[in-house]
Amino acid sequence: MESTFLTLDKSLLYVGDNSTFQKRITWLLAIQWVSFSFMANTMAFFFQSPSFQCRTPGTDYYEGCSESSVCTHKYDYVATSGSQESIAVTFGLYCDNSQGIYWAESLFFLGGFMSGYLLSYISDKIGRRPVIMGALLLSIVSMVGAALAPSFMLFELSYFLAGCFLFGYETEVYLYISEISGKGAARKLFDSRRSRSTC
Repeated sequence: MESTFLTLDKSLLYVGDNSTFQKRITWLLAIQWVSFSFMANTMAFFFQSPSFQCRTPGTDYYEGCSESSVCTHKYDYVATSGSQESIAVTFGLYCDNSQGIYWAESLFFLGGFMSGYLLSYISDKIGRRPVIMGALLLSIVSMVGAALAPSFMLFELSYFLAGCFLFGYETEVYLYISEISGKGAARKLFDSRRSRSTC
């Protein structure tokens, strides 16, 4: 005996898949992926190692020198990062503090790892849309907090939360779109996202 339960894919045979509503929701939710890609792909620039200008002993003349000479010989130096300000220069993440760069990068992805479990569980309890909107709002707040952080500890905390909410947002968007779209439209979206992330 055939089941009379109407699945989403069966109902879409009658109402149509990938409608204007579904496309509009997909585009609106996919906008946030730009900021996620920006955060993940610009880490090389945020955390670039500074270049150093060391003062020649007995003069006021500065010339380029290596980080090892600054750290071992304790020269009088100026750390720069070219035309852009970097996290390493702002918080002095070189010499004995160079591990801070790797901690901050790792914390962003650790937040993303944890959010996959935490926010998915919460969205099963209270719904996808509240979690999507909350993650969107909190990711903006945490990114602004990271940009304005006066200390490296606050920066790390804000960066961890940014990773948590950005990854969580992305996970919830995948779930929500797969629930309002048929397999064909959802597969196209996920395949395009996967090809972009592997470039």
